[in-house]
Amino acid sequence: ILISYLLKNKNNIYVLAKLINNPKLYKKKKFHLRVLFIHTIINTKHYSYIYKISGLASAKKDYNMNILSSDVIDTHFNSSPYKDVYMDISKYKTEIIELFKHIHNLLKHNKVKSYNNNDGYEILGADIIITDDNMIQLLEVNDRIGFSIYNNKYMINLLNNIFDITIDKIFNKDTKINNNFIKII
Repeated sequence: ILISYLLKNKNNIYVLAKLINNPKLYKKKKFHLRVLFIHTIINTKHYSYIYKISGLASAKKDYNMNILSSDVIDTHFNSSPYKDVYMDISKYKTEIIELFKHIHNLLKHNKVKSYNNNDGYEILGADIIITDDNMIQLLEVNDRIGFSIYNNKYMINLLNNIFDITIDKIFNKDTKINNNFIKII
């Protein structure tokens, strides 16, 4: 019935979503994490990393699986009652690698180039939810990261760390990757 309705009304825009009923909670509120995915091309080789410190966006009100109010189920940085909350996702390393290796392979196999077609990098923002049984669910991947959600200290650390795996690696191939990243491939 749904498919026939959508086909008859194809000039309209629809968003279909699956409600995750068992989210891990932060202070009794549903949340998602903004994970930073860094894809580099250095000497024609593709590498991908996840920055281990992720920004947390929660819903306005405490989670209750029987209430479908947007204040309970929608998670946004702007309306979150908690500002500048960050989570180290290192303990989910195995799950993160499994999830993001597919995005890495998609970029690599589609021969994505950097801005100047040589060495370079791209940063994508991926939103994930962690379920109460520690499964990672990918919500979306954004090409606009939303740097305004982060405080200055976070941004300085992030940029210094990104330079370690991008610009420094271009000029010195022996530069070691610091432990602030989960290396995907």
